Amino acid sequence: VMLPLLIAEPKFGIVDEDDDDGRAEAGSITGYFFAGMGLTQAVTMAILFPKYSRQYGLINVAAVGAAVHGIAMSLYGLPPQLPALVPLAVAASFGNSLVVPSVPGFLSSQAKPGQTAQTLAIGSLLQSMALVAGPNLTFLYAVDVTLAFVVAGAFSGISVVLLLIISNIQLKRRMAEMEKKAEEDPKAPGMPKAIYLRELHGYLDELLKTRNYMDALERYRAQVVVKDLIAGALPYIRPVSDLKGHLEDVEYVLLRTGHTAWADSARNALLNLSSGVTGRSRA
Repeated sequence: VMLPLLIAEPKFGIVDEDDDDGRAEAGSITGYFFAGMGLTQAVTMAILFPKYSRQYGLINVAAVGAAVHGIAMSLYGLPPQLPALVPLAVAASFGNSLVVPSVPGFLSSQAKPGQTAQTLAIGSLLQSMALVAGPNLTFLYAVDVTLAFVVAGAFSGISVVLLLIISNIQLKRRMAEMEKKAEEDPKAPGMPKAIYLRELHGYLDELLKTRNYMDALERYRAQVVVKDLIAGALPYIRPVSDLKGHLEDVEYVLLRTGHTAWADSARNALLNLSSGVTGRSRA
């Protein structure tokens, strides 16, 4: 709603007072902007979104998209010349195209069996309410152009916070489910490495706080000591190419961390390997 008003601002020199030709030109330029933004969204949704959503998850992609959209939107009122709006429009469209398909996709995945349609309908209703309420906030544009776009960007910032909270809840729930499943099934698959490392980063951050190391991490010696502690706490595990040694090391680590049932599995695998080697030797 505010972009056509912005393009018609006198500072860009397209529209003067009572200038019908200028308004027509501003309308044409606005059309070009919307066409370019639509093309950006189409390319992003068709090529980039599928890749990113598979790699990082729908909610995380939506959070990044909302952040990019919000930052670009907040800066709309600042450029003194019209060409400077082009990269901001492209960035805002890119961010928006990450959010738009992510939300219904996530809602569908979280809906209970048989309630997908109702869940999506509620999401569509809320979106429609936002589309009605949003233009009513354009009175801020008459107060201050820059303020209006900053407020619009702030709403995207609120979305980022909510999406990150949902992502954190989802990740903790997934970890709990996987831990429960892993206890029941030793062959249960783990989460993708990138997601696990991100979870591990949060766990380490929390651990350093609760163990009172965090405040000292501005100092070099503390940084070195923490790395040494981590290195010392991780026993060396021989590679799989040395399978017997690898299983012995794995059994030790599992026993040390209190996973006796898993250690028994490693011990059984080691015994099976030893009996197989002995059988072949006798043959």
